[in-house]
Amino acid sequence: MRLGIAGAGAMGSWFASLARSEGWEVYLFDIVPERAERVARRTGARAVGKLEELGERAEVLLVAVPISRTPEVLRRLDGRGELLMDLASVKGEVVRTLRGIRGPETASLHPLFGPGARTLRGKTVISVPVRVGRRYREFLRFLSSRGARVVEMGAEEHDRLMAVTQALTHFLLLSCAGAMEGMRVREELSTPLFSSLLQLVRASLASDPSLCGEIQLLNPHSRRARERLLGVMGRLHRELCSGKTEGLCRILERGSRRWGREVREAYRRLYEELERSGSSP
Repeated sequence: MRLGIAGAGAMGSWFASLARSEGWEVYLFDIVPERAERVARRTGARAVGKLEELGERAEVLLVAVPISRTPEVLRRLDGRGELLMDLASVKGEVVRTLRGIRGPETASLHPLFGPGARTLRGKTVISVPVRVGRRYREFLRFLSSRGARVVEMGAEEHDRLMAVTQALTHFLLLSCAGAMEGMRVREELSTPLFSSLLQLVRASLASDPSLCGEIQLLNPHSRRARERLLGVMGRLHRELCSGKTEGLCRILERGSRRWGREVREAYRRLYEELERSGSSP
């Protein structure tokens, strides 16, 4: 198979490495030519000088550029290749653009993992099919054969889910990172929950700042997710300042009813992981 990738950033490079490991021909274009050439040398792909050249050389085209630039790049690739896809984390405008493309098969993918992953095994990839056929089904079979779980859904459902899965999570963890600035922490005196939180906060700081910002600003449901979090935090803060703990208790009770056995299982796994890593409880 011949794969053309627009964007030689972290995820574009990741898919270039994956495809090359399968023996595919891979062509790379990036707005910064030196970056495409550097990734091409590392992966064994071939850098091309023009975006449109990808469609002349490859059957499957994958757009891996910032969310805000994805619709423009998709339009420029209209009529080229046999299957045109993207990796944008927000789908609304991207899928509207794909619906206007009349040339190749089209779909919008979202890998729910970052470039730190080594393989597709055990990973989830969301797909929003737009106009699909044989080439699309072949590509999904490839992902599945390498251990990925492919979940198909619409663009609106995707963006609503990602407002919680991504936007809310990033907002919470980066807020914790900001709040900890200047605060003294002695990790050897950490509780199990704080140790786990600290690991997540540190991992969140490896995120691409531009991508984090676009997820917050371009997903129309992100604002509502942030407002819900801030509303809960504000109410709890006011109650605690007045000497009340009813709000905390309600959250604990409702959460226990909602997740039931999963709460106990999560608590058990927390301590198993701590003891496996040699940390003190």
